[in-house]
Amino acid sequence: MYKTTIFAEGVASIQRYLSERENSTRTFEKYLEACKSLEAFYFLENIQHYETDANKRYRIHVDTLVKKGEISERQGRHYRRFSLMMDDFYHDRPFQERYQTGKQYKYRLSEDSSQWVDKFLKSLTLAESTIPSAGTIARSFFYFLEQNNLAVETMMTEKNLVNFLNFKHTENKNSMEFVLYLFRKLLQFLKASGVPINGMELVSYKAAASRRKVLPAIDSCDMELLLKYPDRETAIGKRNYAILLLASCSGMRCMDLANLKQEQINRREKSIVLVQHKTNQPLSLPVNQETLDALDDYLTHARPNSSLPYVFLTIFAPYRKLQSQSIQAMFIQNLRAAGIEKKAYDGKSFHAFRRTIGKWLLESDANTEMISQVLGHRNQNVLQRYLPLASDILRECALDFTYAPVTTEVYK
Repeated sequence: MYKTTIFAEGVASIQRYLSERENSTRTFEKYLEACKSLEAFYFLENIQHYETDANKRYRIHVDTLVKKGEISERQGRHYRRFSLMMDDFYHDRPFQERYQTGKQYKYRLSEDSSQWVDKFLKSLTLAESTIPSAGTIARSFFYFLEQNNLAVETMMTEKNLVNFLNFKHTENKNSMEFVLYLFRKLLQFLKASGVPINGMELVSYKAAASRRKVLPAIDSCDMELLLKYPDRETAIGKRNYAILLLASCSGMRCMDLANLKQEQINRREKSIVLVQHKTNQPLSLPVNQETLDALDDYLTHARPNSSLPYVFLTIFAPYRKLQSQSIQAMFIQNLRAAGIEKKAYDGKSFHAFRRTIGKWLLESDANTEMISQVLGHRNQNVLQRYLPLASDILRECALDFTYAPVTTEVYK
């Protein structure tokens, strides 16, 4: 093992921390590599002991190496994290689960424009979760002005405002109503700040209704292929099979699957009782015996030995709750590996399980109240998006041309 000299105490403390979090040996080896890199930097700088300023310069040095391609982005993250952990150790601070590397904005603004954005955000009385979105709209607006050499105080014309909305439409086609709402707030703030605006009638504009296309459900053949693909002889295969089978029979949302706890599975009643993440409403779902057997197989033979209450965990240490993004990625990976064609925006996402359940229930003549309860919808009108999937039912409702004969002139 590499013997450190300058940071011996810090490395020992980090090793204990990683061991307590059940990190793998490979992870600790990566931190030792980071230690070598940091000590080499100290040697070149002729520094014999830990210095906070030297650590800051080292992180800038690491960023330069990443940009030049001399080390990978992943290596850079480990090097920066090790340096930040050293800062915490030598300042008697606890190690953090995650280290923030600073805000990385998509739109880089001048100092004057940044000050406008800061003032706008401070003036808002919106929900805390909405503030970042408002900041994005404001930054993109001032970025648009700067890129077109337009001054805030003199170029607030209707033409420029409309051009900005057209620019945003290319990025936010499906959320223009929300964009307009936040843009109104920004224009009202600028007007209240004394900026003359020619085109304030834009605040009354409404976004055009979105043209929703009917996204597909998963047909029986694809469902069979999808459930056959996971290798149920391996730990990851048992876990993935249990997730896919549970989603296919319950229609649970991805986030609810990620948050599912062992105590929420009622084997005696063959049900799962949970509070939905999206609606914060309680929901009880029936689960068949096959799905319960798959869950038991995973929990007994494949789930890591961890005190975490969640059902689905990562396979490798440090063991954590499986995130919804990981479940989505697993679904896409299994979909393609099973030979099912996947194209961008074709609707073949994890949410397709919910559309499939909605379609099956419609075709089995279930009433709308029952379907809403199973899918966890607060508004029964949401079911309208599932109706086009039930083509057999729609076919029964279709009218023929018996009483409205079609003449040849129609086709001329």
